[in-house]
Amino acid sequence: MGVTVQTLKPIQGVLGIKFGSDLATVTEAVKTKGGVINRAGSKPDRLFVENISLGTKKSEYVIFLFIDNKMYGAAFVFKPELKPQLVDSYNALVKDISSVYGEGRSVKDFKPPYEEGDGYEVQAITTGNASFLTYWINDDKSQINIMPQPDGTILLGYKDGKLGKLATEKDQEKEKADF
Repeated sequence: MGVTVQTLKPIQGVLGIKFGSDLATVTEAVKTKGGVINRAGSKPDRLFVENISLGTKKSEYVIFLFIDNKMYGAAFVFKPELKPQLVDSYNALVKDISSVYGEGRSVKDFKPPYEEGDGYEVQAITTGNASFLTYWINDDKSQINIMPQPDGTILLGYKDGKLGKLATEKDQEKEKADF
């Protein structure tokens, strides 16, 4: 994913919350949007929020990610009402994000015997025999990714380029220290 996809609007945050905002700011902002903080799912580096919508789409939950008390990303999980709606729901979400950020880049990968257009796309995804991804990347490496998951949910992720890189580097250092 080293290709920059020109976006109409810069990727600078999510739900009107700027990347780099501290935990208190994000907590207050999600509460004003009706979000309910799930204390059990939250840790110092992540805030687990339920009852949040993105536009007209209600998410199952959102996890806001932090590094040094600065929000660097968010992951929304959407669950279509019915599993057969997985691809349609994914396409609708891609269309919504594209209306704001411009055309994303889409990648679809199928394993035999499945192929695009065979009518079995949902089955291919839910059995791990196909992967779909649409993404947007700014010049500063900030990005948005949308991927339907084998469990029948759709993952929508937002990540800041600079803070996201710092978080990845800290994770790698921690992993090395574990060995």
